[in-house]
Amino acid sequence: LLTMLQGEPAPQTPAHNCARLTGEVDALLSFLYHWRGDAAATIEHGHRALQLLPPEDSYMRSFALLMLTASCQANGDLPGAYALLDAYANAVGPTAPIAQVHVPICRGFLQSIAGDLRALHESIGQLLASGKVNTTGTDIYGLAHYFQATVHYYQNDLPAVALVLAEPLARRYRLVPRHVIQCAYLLAL
Repeated sequence: LLTMLQGEPAPQTPAHNCARLTGEVDALLSFLYHWRGDAAATIEHGHRALQLLPPEDSYMRSFALLMLTASCQANGDLPGAYALLDAYANAVGPTAPIAQVHVPICRGFLQSIAGDLRALHESIGQLLASGKVNTTGTDIYGLAHYFQATVHYYQNDLPAVALVLAEPLARRYRLVPRHVIQCAYLLAL
């Protein structure tokens, strides 16, 4: 598919659709290379996905952004990963859904990996308090609650873990199964 897309678009296929599909493939390749441990390829495909995907594809753009920033962090460039998030949030504007919800989740992911519990608690707490995670996809909702519960777990505040996870586990049939399992596992510890 990628080989076909890198060629000239077919006469009946608008170039915009080819670029968009290529961007989606690049976002998925960034995910694949991230989990293979190939940070250079992840960064390459993540950047290309962000260049090719239109603004309305906020979910795929945020997916590429997460893989891109996580790989920057894995390469030892945590300040660069935060700079990418800030630049991206500024480029799309403060009212864009990706800036309001997806960028804070990416920031929370980086804070979690870096072990910055104070910053993670603050940023995810603000996101949950905004109410915006309730109007977005289930990925964001489950992950935000998981991050918040993780902070309480590492601070050995187990009653707070149970309190934070009560709501997402009550909605478990509407969440991404991976996040339900993560939440349940954290609660079981």
